[in-house]
Amino acid sequence: MFATAVYLIVDLAKREVRFANAGHPSPLRISRRDNSVHPFKHFDQSRGPALGLFENSAFPVGHCPLEPNDLLVLFTDGLFEVPGGSGEEFGQDRLLRAVGARVQLAASDLFDELLFEVKEFSSHKEFEDDVCLIGMEIQRLDGMIPS
Repeated sequence: MFATAVYLIVDLAKREVRFANAGHPSPLRISRRDNSVHPFKHFDQSRGPALGLFENSAFPVGHCPLEPNDLLVLFTDGLFEVPGGSGEEFGQDRLLRAVGARVQLAASDLFDELLFEVKEFSSHKEFEDDVCLIGMEIQRLDGMIPS
């Protein structure tokens, strides 16, 4: 048995996220300033194995920058490991494009639209695995109010 996990610390004063990834899908940083979405692994490839696979595993700490109005999104693999009518999975690339088309939405609206799109893609019009989405909107950094 094994489990995947992501642990992160949001440091507003240092304008960064420090994270450790144990075989989990890479969280996303949505930059509303430049309308982009990037997995944390885009900024730092640090990653460890899933929990429980090896006795003496190392989980290096990665770093991801932060800006005012960023949205951080964490999710389980059930969100994108959804088979469509042709048997092809929704997949991580399609997930990035779907999120990228909605970068200016509030987290709740983005999540609603994303869940709808993935379910519509699904051959069964529902999720076969558990799905968890967590979002954190960064309003300001170190006393800085976004413009």
